[in-house]
Amino acid sequence: MRNPPQEILLYDVLAPPLVLMSRYSYSNVL
Repeated sequence: MRNPPQEILLYDVLAPPLVLMSRYSYSNVL
């Protein structure tokens, strides 16, 4: 999946919290 630099920056900034939230939710579900 290729994304423009702006989207890459957004994902780079929003990725850590989203990953932490997803891991937390997955750990709670599992």
